[in-house]
Amino acid sequence: MGIWRNLLRRLGSLAKGRPLLTVGVVAGVVRLVAVAVGLVLGEASMVKDENQYLAVAEASAAGRLDVFWVGYGRSLYDSTWVFTGQVDLLFRAFGPVRLLGLLLSAGYGVLAAVLTTVVASRVVRTSFAVLAGLVVALLPSQVFFSAAVVRESLIWTCLILAAFFLAEGRRAARPIDVALTLVGTTTCFLLLEGLRAQTAFVSLWCMAGALVLGRGLRSVRAVAAVALLVVAPLLAGGAPGGVDFLDSSFKRLGLIRTYMALDAESAFVDIQEPDSFVAIQEPGSFVAIQEPGSFVDIQEPGSFVDIQEPGSFVDIQ
Repeated sequence: MGIWRNLLRRLGSLAKGRPLLTVGVVAGVVRLVAVAVGLVLGEASMVKDENQYLAVAEASAAGRLDVFWVGYGRSLYDSTWVFTGQVDLLFRAFGPVRLLGLLLSAGYGVLAAVLTTVVASRVVRTSFAVLAGLVVALLPSQVFFSAAVVRESLIWTCLILAAFFLAEGRRAARPIDVALTLVGTTTCFLLLEGLRAQTAFVSLWCMAGALVLGRGLRSVRAVAAVALLVVAPLLAGGAPGGVDFLDSSFKRLGLIRTYMALDAESAFVDIQEPDSFVAIQEPGSFVAIQEPGSFVDIQEPGSFVDIQEPGSFVDIQ
């Protein structure tokens, strides 16, 4: 018992003396073990989305993105380019090796844990900050998603980075400090916009509200919050406040729910036989065809599109 107590005491001293190193090492070791387990499983992955990120990045690296998975491949790449683009660059440099994507995700998982420790140290004692970092380092969901080639670990890193800028801005004593916080949060929003639009939208309004909070400089903070709501979405090609995203999301809600129901057990549109067809009521909608030789009726009598590949998509213009 005495040996274990001494070991724990030394580990506690190390954590207090080098909190970032401690959290980083723990997070790194856990994720490397998880990556190794993923490699042992072979090509199979417990996260189904991993396959599509790998496929799209490989297609882009090979220069055939525009003809790969027509109607969805380019859209997926463009909507997740902050993550998928990095996997693409790695594939261009070293070849389409899954391990590269796994290490990339694991690296962002480690960075998220370390940044959590940094942010927590601004508001609590070092020991509690280390505890917060270790929670992120060891939380099963964090380990799970940072040990697969998916965007989630990078999304969390961007959110925690935004929290870091806001924590620093809360103590700002000069207008220039508030301006730097505005630049940092705007950058985080733009990164999130290239990862997951809905997360970017929610974080935009949360960051704007947090910008107002702080000691002094109320008018400067209010101006910065308004600037964030207006300028950041414009830089991303949207409307102030991200209202265009909200509007388009409501318009697509019915179509999205219909598409998601296609493969559900309660689906009400199911193409079972070749030569069958389904009528499309909304322009711009997508229909997943499960059988080769199936047809999509494009509102005009006698106008059909022949689908040659199972699981392919048809974009109705």
